[in-house]
Amino acid sequence: MVNDLEIESSRDVSQAVRRDFAHKLSHQFLRKLFFTALILSILNFALFFAGTFYLGGNAIRGKIEADRYYVWGYHHGVKGYAEVSHAAFIYSEWHGDSVIVTWPLMILACFIYEKMRRRGED
Repeated sequence: MVNDLEIESSRDVSQAVRRDFAHKLSHQFLRKLFFTALILSILNFALFFAGTFYLGGNAIRGKIEADRYYVWGYHHGVKGYAEVSHAAFIYSEWHGDSVIVTWPLMILACFIYEKMRRRGED
């Protein structure tokens, strides 16, 4: 009878230790995931900004006319369209779309991380 009680209590302790370890491990993983999302989103935005500056605009508000590709933005200090190659236009279009996706994800990750931190799970 005493032996059964000792076995039962040791099972409870081992299960509690496993749950606690899994809980800490999942929060460490989520913390690293949030910081990775933050760094990648900021890097993506910085590269988008650099690409927009280099091309003289971006394809989000650009246009295609008669097989000519134009990006919209400041080009040599004047706001308007600047002609670019097809590859540059596709790159700008793709990169603009990626910023539209990654920026809200980064903001969401920051909110979730802050909520976790306030609950004392960090």
